Amino acid sequence: LYRPTGTGWPVMVFIHGGGWTSGDKSYRAGGADIYGNIGRFYAAHGIGVAVISYRLQPAVAWTEQLADVAHAVAWVHANVARYGGDANTIVLAGHSAGGQFAARIALDPGSLAALGVDHRVVRGFVSVSGAGLDLTDEESWRLGQPRGYYETRFRNGDSGDAWMREASPVRFVDRTSPPALVIWAE
Repeated sequence: LYRPTGTGWPVMVFIHGGGWTSGDKSYRAGGADIYGNIGRFYAAHGIGVAVISYRLQPAVAWTEQLADVAHAVAWVHANVARYGGDANTIVLAGHSAGGQFAARIALDPGSLAALGVDHRVVRGFVSVSGAGLDLTDEESWRLGQPRGYYETRFRNGDSGDAWMREASPVRFVDRTSPPALVIWAE
């Protein structure tokens, strides 16, 4: 947890990427502490950051990964006030697979409700190169990875194609959805 000075600061929960199969909150690239740098940057600008990890595939299914992220967000909500943060002003952010999880937790009220947390504590989300936001749209295959890539990660024994809709956060978008920033680069 990267904390700014003072109290009452908003909180970002940052979720690492890695194609659902790799990565963690301590990832380093070229010697740089990537996620720690994100935490320090935002803390220096008045936003607390909880950088989290989740279990990886193939050891667990994507639904268990999603539950890990929901548990982390629920923990932040229940505990961040002790550290000076505002438990009701949480923004989710993530890169790649983490961007997909950020979108799903922010948009699907069931993930947090299952843990007794009102999903409205999530005030918005940022998906940086979020993969698999709408797996029912063939454009996802053209712009991202081929269908088999996502099928390996999300099918989980589904004999049909329901897995595509089930794994797609976009299906939860409605008039009550929190604000979102979805960005990517080529």
